[in-house]
Amino acid sequence: MQILRLFRWRAALALCFALAAGCARAADPPVQVCFDEADHTPYLYRDAQGRWQGATLALTRAALDRAGLAVQWRPMPWPRCLREVQEVAQRGEIELLIYGSRNQDRERHFLFTQPLHRITGGVWYSRRSYPQGPQLERLEDLGQYRLCGIHGYNYGWLSERGVSGVDSGALSLKAVLDKLARGRCELVLSSREPVRGAAQLGFVSLSEDFEFLPYPGREPVSQHLLVGRGSPRAAELLRRLDQALSELHASGAAQKLYKPFLPDGTGLP
Repeated sequence: MQILRLFRWRAALALCFALAAGCARAADPPVQVCFDEADHTPYLYRDAQGRWQGATLALTRAALDRAGLAVQWRPMPWPRCLREVQEVAQRGEIELLIYGSRNQDRERHFLFTQPLHRITGGVWYSRRSYPQGPQLERLEDLGQYRLCGIHGYNYGWLSERGVSGVDSGALSLKAVLDKLARGRCELVLSSREPVRGAAQLGFVSLSEDFEFLPYPGREPVSQHLLVGRGSPRAAELLRRLDQALSELHASGAAQKLYKPFLPDGTGLP
């Protein structure tokens, strides 16, 4: 069935290109888009009615619409989402995923759109414990502190710096910030923007003495839409989405979409 579906899809595209270079966009097969079904407030999350919301979802919808592309949304666990898009040439279904950062391994399997937003990695701490802030001159200095994180998040990269023992028992951002407030840990490993966004939306309460400190020596990370290289129309999807995103950022529309979810907006210049 998957082989037949892929054959029909490719045949439709071939016919489109054969008829005319300017084939109507309405004839395009819908783009199946997957995203992690775990909570990523304020970028992607379910509201009280169970509907998918979030800054990144809003911007992706706007970009797809501006690009003239119909869409089918496919929430699923993150490892499966990556695999589906990576193997689109064999599976013939999901071509696009929301959202991810660049790395060498992903470059082999995906094309990356213009950035959606930027995230600043670092730690949250309490001024009651550290009035002058923790002394972090390099990443290895994190090993001097009791660290907290969120269950299921990847902190393996810290082991390359000789830092271990991250308490990742908290099941949510709220829970890990409660640990910091109660002195159960000294530093919470979390980016700045999602915490501020979650506070703006009322999902967490930020104590007045909480402060953020960026990781030393690490630049903010851009997040992108990822297009499976195995899609027959990968280059065309990338071109259209890049143009749409460039226009949305240049016009200020992207910032307007992000501001209700994140006080810092997209974090892009």
